[in-house]
Amino acid sequence: MPALYHAHSTPLRHWSALLVLLCLSPATPAVTLNMMFGHADGEPIVEFESKAPNAPLSGGVTYDLGRALALQLKVQLQFVEFSRRRVEMALLNGDAHIACNTNPAWMDKPERYHWSKPVYAHAETLVSRQQVGKPIREPQDLKGGSLGTILGYRYPDLEPFFQQGSILRRDEPSLDGNFRKLGSGQLTALISTRDEIAAWLRRRPTEQGKFVVSDKDLTTYPTHCLLSPKAPITLEQLDAALDALRKSGQLQQIMSRYQLSPVP
Repeated sequence: MPALYHAHSTPLRHWSALLVLLCLSPATPAVTLNMMFGHADGEPIVEFESKAPNAPLSGGVTYDLGRALALQLKVQLQFVEFSRRRVEMALLNGDAHIACNTNPAWMDKPERYHWSKPVYAHAETLVSRQQVGKPIREPQDLKGGSLGTILGYRYPDLEPFFQQGSILRRDEPSLDGNFRKLGSGQLTALISTRDEIAAWLRRRPTEQGKFVVSDKDLTTYPTHCLLSPKAPITLEQLDAALDALRKSGQLQQIMSRYQLSPVP
């Protein structure tokens, strides 16, 4: 079931006055904004109440940023989950209105959507097993090897290696699956963002000694909020809400909570 977050709640003692006002003025239906998330995003982008497949969101960047935006925009917020393969279809047909952990380079036709100003920065890097020999720091170190990737994700800088067959792409639905395969020797390395790698290792201190996180960033890129062409708000409203969160310091607080850096 989608999780519904109300940007406002009304104390019981005000209900009588509210009912009078409703009788005297035309009804204005509340706007609901459907915010997309997926289990594949991983921590700290999404955090769930439990490990159950349909567990609701309970925290993470998407959750905290979505709630802050809902208050600024004075809308109701509904979190809706979609698999990576259904992202573009859901956004185009209006089943989802907004996604805030994305980048134009990851979309087949980014011009079909409205893009906010940059929100926060990500850096992708490689993780390999502890081993004797040359450390894996960049794609050239992986030639002839297999790389754990996320199903449905695009990796523009690595596409030439995949197409040439010099690196074998091995998809998993989640980072957790890639770490399990890497630990058992089924992968040469995996790729993910530094914040997601750090969150995974932080929750599993006994696993930390098994892996080596490269000291080299493969890619550094800004993430944006993407608006569906059928969203009930405009891009101008979204950018104004993000600017208000920047000025108030709320955006910095949210990003600091998850060891991320907002884009000024």
